[in-house]
Amino acid sequence: PANVEIDYTAVYVKRDGKWLLDRVTDKAKEIVPSHYEQLKELEWMVGQWTSNTDNAEVELDCNWTKNRNFLTRAFKITIDGNAIASGMQLIGWDPATKTVRSWTFDSNGMFAEATWEQTCGRWFLRNRGTLPDGRAATMVNVMQQVDANSFTWQTIERTAGGELLPNIDEIRIVRQ
Repeated sequence: PANVEIDYTAVYVKRDGKWLLDRVTDKAKEIVPSHYEQLKELEWMVGQWTSNTDNAEVELDCNWTKNRNFLTRAFKITIDGNAIASGMQLIGWDPATKTVRSWTFDSNGMFAEATWEQTCGRWFLRNRGTLPDGRAATMVNVMQQVDANSFTWQTIERTAGGELLPNIDEIRIVRQ
């Protein structure tokens, strides 16, 4: 079968001055596929990041999972010194739709799923989720790498329960 390696062991014994093969055992070892090739464009996100504006701070910690099939991104948002949300995002390659997707869960009970698309050097994360009260929510996060140690983040086209909400201004996030 494809994607299988074989580990084998051969045991020799010495009899009458000659080496003889006593036994051979083998065991199939499945090779775990990696979607690193499809996700390597996002490798720049790995690390610890922060953003300080006048009244808000965003903290991010992004890491690869084993086999580099997913990126995990923990986040914390603080406004006027009060932690308003923290959570986890899982980013991976969907081989069925051939696109980058993410799943986000926050401490307030919101969860969302997004498809990622790169256009003109910017990533557009089209989110569809559920708010803690059960209302549907949508938003587009726009992320652009500025250099090796910074990127910008903006949230546009936000809706909650079908109502249009204001955009969130672009912020600059820097590597710690």
